[in-house]
Amino acid sequence: MRICSIASGSSGNCIYIGDDKNHILIDAGISRKRIVDGLQSIGVAPEQLDAIFVTHEHSDHISGINMMSKMFGTSVFATGGSLDAICMKDKKGMVKRENLYQLYADEAVHIGKLKVVPFHTFGFCETKSRACAISRAF
Repeated sequence: MRICSIASGSSGNCIYIGDDKNHILIDAGISRKRIVDGLQSIGVAPEQLDAIFVTHEHSDHISGINMMSKMFGTSVFATGGSLDAICMKDKKGMVKRENLYQLYADEAVHIGKLKVVPFHTFGFCETKSRACAISRAF
């Protein structure tokens, strides 16, 4: 399994986690171009992405989701509150609703051999739903 930081900080967050067959992002808080460039620099085509998991709805964690969804049909997993925020910020209707999936704390999501387990955290999010995702092979 590989874990690579594509971006980290107040200007945007995006972490790649994957193996030979499965590829996910934790957050997509940078432009589609920066995400694509980051993925290509580690030998992953953006079309290979299986999912984006959103830790919370702040713009430095979600700003690239609209274009990633539009260009590549990438599935997006987030809490209900974060999904609502993503949809509200999607003024041009780029995010396909059928690509949005709600996460629940302590309910694992399997992407191939990757297991993602969301868990509650406490912070300053706009919604009461806060979760962060971790990934591990099983």
